[in-house]
Amino acid sequence: MCRITRLCASFLFLAPLSACEGPPPTKKAAEQVKAEEAEEAKGPGKTLSLDDGAAKSVSGERMSMPKAARQNPKLRDPSWFRPTIFADAKVLSQGRAAADENGLFSSQITLQLDLGVDEDTCVRHLLDSVGADVPGLEVEDKGDRRSITGETSTYSVVLLCGEAKGRMTAYISYTWTAPPPA
Repeated sequence: MCRITRLCASFLFLAPLSACEGPPPTKKAAEQVKAEEAEEAKGPGKTLSLDDGAAKSVSGERMSMPKAARQNPKLRDPSWFRPTIFADAKVLSQGRAAADENGLFSSQITLQLDLGVDEDTCVRHLLDSVGADVPGLEVEDKGDRRSITGETSTYSVVLLCGEAKGRMTAYISYTWTAPPPA
């Protein structure tokens, strides 16, 4: 449609449709523009929800990158950061914080685990899955959950295992602290 809808509408009978700058955008293109505008409007530190397709997908595909991070192709999710880190887990939520002025951001996924998975199994699995990339992970018992933290030279990690609404839940996240070396 026209950029100035009222103006084009008033001239609709006086001028050919070509005065209205080309064909209307597709629904998908319009949604993408709205999503990018919403992302740019959010300030640093606010969490952005990923699109419904990415949140529901557990095929191991990467989540979409924030605009500032797309400009720095070195900022890729660590290999362990994926919604399929636990087989058959249900994705409850996932998102990314808006990138800061340096293009650095944080990402998080919350998973509801299969029935029968207990806290010890959750912790062992996360230590095995993440420990190769993040040596020196520390486990802390918080009473109702266990927290696993660690860091590399470029990102910090927070992992949680605990019961929520009668089911074991895992929270996995990382925050870029510095760009990867060139």
